[in-house]
Amino acid sequence: MSSRADTYGRTGSNRQTEVIVTLGLFVILVVMVVALGRSGQPAREYDLKSAAPNGLLGLRLWLQEMGFRVSTNEGKSFKLPDSTDLLFIYPNTTPYTALEAQAVADWVEKGHTLVIVGPDTGDKVLVDTFGVSSESSVFSSFSNTLHQQQPLLPAAGVTMGGIDFEPRLNLHKAPAAVVVVATDEGFVTIAVQRRGEGTIWYLSPRHGLANAALKEVQESAIVPALLRTVPAKGQILFDTYHLYGPQGAENGPATLQEWLYATPVGWALLFCAAIFGAFLLLQGLRLGPSLPITSPVRRREAAEYVEAMATLQRRAHKRQSVARYHKRRLKAGLGKALNLGADAADTTLLEALQRSDQRFDPAMLQIIRQLLVVLGGDPGESALVQAVAKVDDILQN
Repeated sequence: MSSRADTYGRTGSNRQTEVIVTLGLFVILVVMVVALGRSGQPAREYDLKSAAPNGLLGLRLWLQEMGFRVSTNEGKSFKLPDSTDLLFIYPNTTPYTALEAQAVADWVEKGHTLVIVGPDTGDKVLVDTFGVSSESSVFSSFSNTLHQQQPLLPAAGVTMGGIDFEPRLNLHKAPAAVVVVATDEGFVTIAVQRRGEGTIWYLSPRHGLANAALKEVQESAIVPALLRTVPAKGQILFDTYHLYGPQGAENGPATLQEWLYATPVGWALLFCAAIFGAFLLLQGLRLGPSLPITSPVRRREAAEYVEAMATLQRRAHKRQSVARYHKRRLKAGLGKALNLGADAADTTLLEALQRSDQRFDPAMLQIIRQLLVVLGGDPGESALVQAVAKVDDILQN
């Protein structure tokens, strides 16, 4: 094998294969994340491009088929061109400001048409400006059938279906609003009002003109009534600036960081970067060739390890463990001839030595007894050294 193969543990061709396989896995990961990101996104409510039941694709295509010019106002700020003839406002994620709501009111008074679906009480400025809001009720009316109170929807018939616990319109702050559709008990779902030279239609979410609702004849009959005051081939605007917030869906992210954090492709690239970094870390990839060793390395001797362990024990003040070790060594050496192990009691060992071993006189037995006592406690450093030296003398003689 070559030196390069020896250095890395594998040949250059093997490394090239690994890189190709890894890149292939990264590409597959990117495709999977993008696919899952797109398929996992739920359909947005009142989306002009959505064919889901709560989307507005059907309404948009119908208006375009009748010759109207349909547009949206996504962007960094709210824009309402004077050329707009009809404005649709749906329940918003971004509430109106006082200036924006007043601009819409002034625009209506100039002779334009406004359609407000809702609004809910969360958009307080819009509710205060036009005086109408949608609210839910925990009680159902005695008669849940909706009827036309004014003959403004001739294609829909007198009966407009039923209503249960769906939101109704609150017209208490809009005395000039005329009820168009309501139950016999006064639960209003459609109203209309003249403001200056313009017209405002108030629709509860029950009549949101979404794809599923337009399949019903009564709901689809509302659209022609909304267009009575709109000139042929006029400009119709959907306020998607407040519906989905600044920037909108079509403008996309404004910065590279936002693109990385907010798009499936950006997520995939971040995942790939993390996995690639982990791969390099686990593979231990060198940033360059290894440096050759210019001088032989001296291997450590066994005595150096012994000295190192002894030094550690000393610095850690572990004299008791050292004393216990040498006590066991003394007892094992003395008890070997007497068939006594290192675990024998001190008195048992001393009695056996006194009976059987004639090598030790009473003075030596007294020294052994004192060593056992010292090594069984916590001797000082000097006392421990002297005791260990005495143990060595006894075992060698």
